[in-house]
Amino acid sequence: SNTQADSVTIIAIPLSGLTENTDYFFDEDDDSSFPSSHGTNFNDYASVSFTPTTSGEDWLVIGNPTVRVDSTTSNYVYGIRHNTDENPYFSHEGEDLGENATPVLSRVYNLDTSSHTFALQGKDDETGINDHSSSRIFALRLNAMRDYAYSWSSGRQNHSSGVESQMSSVSLTPTANAKALLVGYARYDSVEEGDAISAKLKVGDYEKPSGATGMVNVARDTTDHRSVVRLGYEDLDAYKTHTITSTVNVERARSSADLI
Repeated sequence: SNTQADSVTIIAIPLSGLTENTDYFFDEDDDSSFPSSHGTNFNDYASVSFTPTTSGEDWLVIGNPTVRVDSTTSNYVYGIRHNTDENPYFSHEGEDLGENATPVLSRVYNLDTSSHTFALQGKDDETGINDHSSSRIFALRLNAMRDYAYSWSSGRQNHSSGVESQMSSVSLTPTANAKALLVGYARYDSVEEGDAISAKLKVGDYEKPSGATGMVNVARDTTDHRSVVRLGYEDLDAYKTHTITSTVNVERARSSADLI
């Protein structure tokens, strides 16, 4: 009775104009009937492998695990592994036994024409008893789109509490009137237990989705690297430059938090 939804977004994208296993790839690993314990070493769950036909193109990769929490002291750790690159990743501690957590990871990669494997990996940092219930991974060739823009950085940013500040920004000038999918992602390194962070997407000065006050994510302890994701969409006018920003606010924190 005391749970509230700030904003709920669902987006469906028809893929009929694209070629499966050329322009996009998808895999799901479903252990929901018999969840498997993580252990303390990384296991590959959902994964896709492919060889791009054109070098230097950009690919959006989205990963989504579902974790059954069996320990409130052991963090469950997931990341998208591409060769030796393990960013993005997160490390979360569950609050209550029986939780089913389903975070989202996302990143854009620039690929050559060699073979590439993207695996959603998971483990526990200590006991290994949290369970993999299911996982999904999706790769989309962005160069199949008419227009797109992205920003990615694994550099550490420091943000002070109580101040909404920009994480990243992109500018997009569409060549036709179009709807745009907006995806914002960050991982933050909590300074103290109870640190909370909210995130927004903005087109110009307008929040997207309209009226969203920001999704708050709370650190359970100082070992957490919490992931926070926002989705939205916007009608963009052709031949007009639109600035899309991702902002954060470290809330109820006794000190600053690091954005990674």
